[in-house]
Amino acid sequence: MLHPSDVAPLAAPAFAFCFPLLNAMLRESSGSTEETESMMTRALQVISVHCQLRASTDGDDIELDENGPELLPRVNMLLLLTRVISTATPRLQVLASQCLTALCASAGGGDGCTVAEQPEIDVLLNALLSPCFSVRDASLRGLLEMEFALPTDSTESSGMSLLRRLWVARFDVEEEGRSLAEKLWESLGLELVPELCSLLIGDITHHVEAIRTAAAEAMSSAVSQYRDQSASVLGQLTELYHQKLYRPPPVLDALGRVISESPPDQWEARCGIALALNKLSQYLDESQVTPLFLFFVPDALNDRHTEVRRCMLDAALSALNTHGKDNVSSLLPVFEEFLKNAPQDASYDSVRQSVVILMGSLAKHLDKNDPKVKPIVAKLITALSTPSQQVQESVASCLPPLVPAIKDDAAGIVRNLLQLLLESDKYAERKGAAYGLAGLVKGLGILALKQQDIMATLTDAIQDKKNFRRREGALFAFEMLCNMLGKLFEPYVVHVLPHLLLCFGDGNQYVREVSGHTGIQLALVPALTKLMQ
Repeated sequence: MLHPSDVAPLAAPAFAFCFPLLNAMLRESSGSTEETESMMTRALQVISVHCQLRASTDGDDIELDENGPELLPRVNMLLLLTRVISTATPRLQVLASQCLTALCASAGGGDGCTVAEQPEIDVLLNALLSPCFSVRDASLRGLLEMEFALPTDSTESSGMSLLRRLWVARFDVEEEGRSLAEKLWESLGLELVPELCSLLIGDITHHVEAIRTAAAEAMSSAVSQYRDQSASVLGQLTELYHQKLYRPPPVLDALGRVISESPPDQWEARCGIALALNKLSQYLDESQVTPLFLFFVPDALNDRHTEVRRCMLDAALSALNTHGKDNVSSLLPVFEEFLKNAPQDASYDSVRQSVVILMGSLAKHLDKNDPKVKPIVAKLITALSTPSQQVQESVASCLPPLVPAIKDDAAGIVRNLLQLLLESDKYAERKGAAYGLAGLVKGLGILALKQQDIMATLTDAIQDKKNFRRREGALFAFEMLCNMLGKLFEPYVVHVLPHLLLCFGDGNQYVREVSGHTGIQLALVPALTKLMQ
């Protein structure tokens, strides 16, 4: 069989007639077997040969040269090649990318070439939204080849479309993509316009994660140059969140049978909005900070999807790190009001956890002598009684950096926590007190275990044969101290182990269960320390 390069290419109209056959074959194959890959390779080689067609430059310009690229089915060829790049094997991807670049060069306006029209440009711009970086990379290289034909007037819809796609591409998650987009942007002499800020919201909610990530960075950068757009963009994002949150109920017939299910939850779009708010927060005016947190608390932080809640918390923390110090007096009431009035329901545990973390983070912006810190710490200590392990862990992690502000009151807080730990008849209060005690000790330093008589009190409690709650509480505390202090707690493990061994055979089943968890923690500390050494 002759190699495609050994035969003369067809004229453009003849190739256009044959192209549907190549199109069908390449679309229905993936190159997963050696035979199909070989067949697809030959098909791409045929296409590659015809991408090299050039019109004669010697004849009359009025006549259309059938051996030139002008009559090639370039739009369908570009659609096919981008598909092959996204679905085929790596070898075929390379061949298809080379074909695409050559095809775009034939429409770049050079000698013997034609000039690309808008439909061809639109195919490449749409390909910049592909989840496959190879497609985005090939599209940018193709656009560079047809630079002469690209519309650059942002007052026209075609020019604005190019501006939007290239601006987002400049923030691609892949460095190579960013470099190519930057090169094309500078080569075309494009300039950002304020109208682009709102247009980027459509990309923020795109179904492809790489596009959402790039669009969030792109919007942040655009708003940094046009700060007056921040209020409008923020309003549109929060409104769009509520639109994407709504999920129509399933359609039922007269007998209550489901005719059509509810549409899929648009949680990816809400994640994109959270990411955009995260990046945008640093450019907000002070007047926009409180409304933003009224959006976060309780709605956005209580989203039905776990990933959205996580992204929204990241966004809230980002805004707090930027604006918290100057807005303590307005933000603190928002958090306090929620913790005071929120229903004590498990469905609110996640948002309670987030609000507690935000309160602790807000307090970090205050001077240790600021009178507002102590009330915040008091709120955090109170939140320890929330029957949620997530909330209790969050409070414990917030306490250490706040301890310097409450050193004078530390002894009293420790006493109260020890009392709750050993005497409360509520499981959540005792467990929360153990978390809080460990957080305080981490902030005060390991010597606090002796200075505050913590170890002595816990040792007495674990030996109390009359009250199982005191033994259980002491075990809670040892487990949390071991968990938070790590190898710093190792010297105390030797003193705790004899009492722990007795608890394995305790007459109370709750004490036996807790001793198992605590024993694992105490055994892991020295083992991990040796491994690290």
